[in-house]
Amino acid sequence: MKPNLLLLSGWAALALPSHSAVLASTSFENEVDGGFYTDTDVTSHDLVNSGGTVTDDGTVDSTGSSTSAGDLSFDAAFVSTGPGSGFSDGDFVGVTGFTGTVGSFTDGSQGYQMSDTDGQMVLTFGTVDISGESNVQVSLDYFITSTGWETSDSFIISVVTNEGLLSILDTTGSDIDDLGIQGAWINGSIAVPDSASSVYLTVALESNSSAEGIYLDNVVIQTVPEPSAVILGGLGMMAFLRRRR
Repeated sequence: MKPNLLLLSGWAALALPSHSAVLASTSFENEVDGGFYTDTDVTSHDLVNSGGTVTDDGTVDSTGSSTSAGDLSFDAAFVSTGPGSGFSDGDFVGVTGFTGTVGSFTDGSQGYQMSDTDGQMVLTFGTVDISGESNVQVSLDYFITSTGWETSDSFIISVVTNEGLLSILDTTGSDIDDLGIQGAWINGSIAVPDSASSVYLTVALESNSSAEGIYLDNVVIQTVPEPSAVILGGLGMMAFLRRRR
């Protein structure tokens, strides 16, 4: 029996799920691997790529090279949490192509590294206007090194909207060793309320050892199909297959 094309087209118009639409993203591909980073200022302050108290230049902030290519911007800061050397002793932080720990990055050949912060390093991504959008999702891939973490260390991934704070991950008060999240890439994501009109992502690490580090990649803010649309699409296909029989 031939399928009822009119019925099938009706299902297609009503039921097929819409595609995801990327609103903003970065995989750090359009930045220079800055390598070692040294900043002699141990007080709380905004971090910069060069100049001032920075003596070894790493790419901790986004530059015109990536933003002109359409990438989501990012800006790093240091928060002093007590006596600590910060980045005055030199550390590997910022954009990196080093894969000795992660094996490979999830999107492209570069990512972003934080390690041995001796205080807290906070990375804030650019604000995205999502007014008029629905089913917005914020996601990123993260890798936590396998080492001897302590409860004094913390790794926090937050999404901030004009309506409040959403949490993807917060290890504060826990020993990361006990959470089963080390040594592999993990995709973290969260849905943003449709009533929100703006959104941005923040990532913060507090650690005190060069072995204690995290890597980031594939940061995406996008709209995603509604689950109901996916279900209806499946029902439409089932109806089509039945009629073919």
